[in-house]
Amino acid sequence: DTEALQNAIAGIVSTGGNYLDLPSGTYLTNKLAIPTKFTLRGNGKNSVIKLQYYATDATRIGTAGTAAYNLSFDGNLVGAAITNSTDVTIADLTFDGNSSNNLLFTLESENNLLTFAGGTSMLFKDMEIRNSSGGGLYARNSRRISIENSTIVDGGQTDRYNEFRPLDVQSSETVRINDTLFE
Repeated sequence: DTEALQNAIAGIVSTGGNYLDLPSGTYLTNKLAIPTKFTLRGNGKNSVIKLQYYATDATRIGTAGTAAYNLSFDGNLVGAAITNSTDVTIADLTFDGNSSNNLLFTLESENNLLTFAGGTSMLFKDMEIRNSSGGGLYARNSRRISIENSTIVDGGQTDRYNEFRPLDVQSSETVRINDTLFE
């Protein structure tokens, strides 16, 4: 579902929109890039974005030469489409890293389900992050992050490395975490 989801987001942004509402279902994907000033919302535990089985593809279906055509070779599932994105909201979704069917990568920044480092004014609400090969949400050096009513569980395939954290917001300014379970 990588191509369909990325095309839906690109289509909405091209018409001036900033919101995608995912219906119930499980969406298998390699990478998903969220644009700045964009909201991705699902239907709670019924909307699951799941990392594709052995998601190590270097390219995706689509038009060669476009920025989204080449995929980064890492274990990150969802991230910002640009560096230092602003006003990103992700709500009412479940992110499943499918850890038993994926690989660990070399750097700690390559093994997180959600990666939004350097962002500003980001809201993560009513979501679940589960089965990550490494960390859950990576948002170092960010400003104004809110995590509300969420769950980050069953992450890290191994205890061998100490850099796998459910939440990594080191060197961030104004981090608010309310009613969130880490397990």
